[in-house]
Parts: sequence; C-alpha cells; structure tokens
Amino acid sequence: MGPSVACLTMGHFEEQLFSQYTGSHPFLYKRYIDDIVGVATGTRQDLESFIQFVGSFCPFLKFTHCISDTSVVFFDLQLSICDRKIKSNLHFKPTDSHNYLLYPSNHPKSCTKSIPYSQLLRARRICSEDSDFSAASKSILSFFEKRQYPTKVLTGALHRIQGIDRAEALA
Repeated sequence: MGPSVACLTMGHFEEQLFSQYTGSHPFLYKRYIDDIVGVATGTRQDLESFIQFVGSFCPFLKFTHCISDTSVVFFDLQLSICDRKIKSNLHFKPTDSHNYLLYPSNHPKSCTKSIPYSQLLRARRICSEDSDFSAASKSILSFFEKRQYPTKVLTGALHRIQGIDRAEALA
C-alpha cells in the first residue's frame, strides 16, 4: 500500500504545486513514486527559486536535490551530455551494500549462477559506452567475488554478456 499512498500524495501535491507556481518550470519533470528527476533550461536562479518553492510548499514533505551542469543521477542511472548526445552509465549509490546471495547458500545453482549474469546484463543495457560497461562489469564482478562466487562462474557470465551488443540487450 505504501507506493500507492506515495503516488496519490505526490500526484495531489504536483497538481497543487504546478497550479500555484508562477515562475519558470523545469523543461523536463518526471517522477517515479516519490523520486523526481528534472532538467531545466532556464537560469540557475530560476531553478533554485523553483526548488525553494517546492521545499516550502508542503511542510510534511521533505525533498533533497542536486543541481549539476554536467550530469544527473536517477536511481541506478547516471545521465550526462557528451558531444551533444545523452550518455548513460550505471550508478552505484554509496549506501548500496551489494549483499547479493552468497554462492554457497542453499539455493539451486541455476538461480545462484543467474544473478551475476542478470546484473551484467543490466549494466550492458544501461551503459551507452563500452568503456563504461567495462568499468561497471569489473565493479560488479568484484561484488560477487566478495560473495564467494567462483571465478569460473563470473568469467562465464561475463563472456556470455560480451557476446551481446547493447542494441541486442535492449531489444
């Protein structure tokens, strides 16, 4: 029920907010449950005024924000502009403990072996540049090494993913 309440609350909040705010609105404003990402094309002052209005509009809702001229993070995705193109990369939150299932746990090996593969496939889909995928896959493999996954399982998963290009992974 939590996400439903959050969606209803935020939907009502946004209706009220956007009907009452008279300043410059963000060019892009997207929300998933209670997480928001946006892009502004106005001045930094316009954006800061909007954020200040949002923060003071409803006292029982608390917002955090980050303003950047180069990139934006939303969940596990980092978006940036490079050579007039949007580039995507995998983002690991500092609070992520990467406590994947221990390899020696009492689970079917088909299940255990599929976890590194699925995480590498997620990275392949998210990373728009091969160099970013390479860096992300090294990080992912190190997380699984700490969870006692055999090298053979990890290299096998990586080789399977390396045979899939990003377009195929997204299809």
